[in-house]
Amino acid sequence: MTGELRKIKNAVEQRSEAKEETMKCTDVIVDIDAESCVFCGICEVMCPFGAIRLIIDDKRVNPVLNSKVFPELIRSLEIDVETCMRVNLLCERICVDACPLKLLQFKGSNPPPYINDLNKCPMCGRCEAACRSVIHVQKLFDGEIEIHNERCQAGCDLCVHQCPVNALYMDEEGKVKVLAEFCIFCGVCQNFCPVDGAINIKLNHVRACSAETNIWKQTVEKLFMYKPFQSKVVATKKYASWPKITKNNSQKELKIERKIYLRGYVLMLDKELCRKCRICQITCPKGAIKITRFYCAAK
Repeated sequence: MTGELRKIKNAVEQRSEAKEETMKCTDVIVDIDAESCVFCGICEVMCPFGAIRLIIDDKRVNPVLNSKVFPELIRSLEIDVETCMRVNLLCERICVDACPLKLLQFKGSNPPPYINDLNKCPMCGRCEAACRSVIHVQKLFDGEIEIHNERCQAGCDLCVHQCPVNALYMDEEGKVKVLAEFCIFCGVCQNFCPVDGAINIKLNHVRACSAETNIWKQTVEKLFMYKPFQSKVVATKKYASWPKITKNNSQKELKIERKIYLRGYVLMLDKELCRKCRICQITCPKGAIKITRFYCAAK
């Protein structure tokens, strides 16, 4: 009888291992709990890709910035116009081609290059690497990233394809490598990785204006101490049901609207700009932003 039980146990373990091996494709969904969100504006400030907008009474307003309890992030991308004009005849527009998010552009064929909305730029520095004499970029976030290739699933390259700034690549041996110069430590690769612990990211610096408020200190502490998917977020107390809450989740946009007396609040997540990183989830003080990973069987 003991031998039969051992056979059954081995068969179950083999089926479990086979099932684990086939779960290689993932998707990541970003959602916002309409009842937990208090429209503070922290997620809008912290988003590296400018995917979140907060509108109050039909105007772009950010409560935490206006009340000066939270600092603005410093997005520094300087273009030396004089040098750019001088080398224009030899320019092949490589800075524009180097931008992984296609944010840098020229007005027709005339230099210098420009970005319409600097808040959408995560400051990866690829444009600077393409033209160091003209463009100078300072990182928005800094930290450390480790790839444990021994834990990677065979043939998996999700992290490489999902990296928004092309900071990951596969070498000739099929191992994932990091171009640390361009990594923005956003955590997209970590969210899409089907194996917990294969990618480790630790943030240690956020480039922002000086602030000594408690809410900023708590935000930075959460960013520096965050360990993805190893601990559950403790649910915060929800407020009483607000009147006139609407939530629209379309293919291009997630929108939450709330009417409080005569004031109207709208929070919008642009899904085309969102790269499904973890920054907004970590920094949300109410735990209203949720990131869920879904697995599907690879063929």
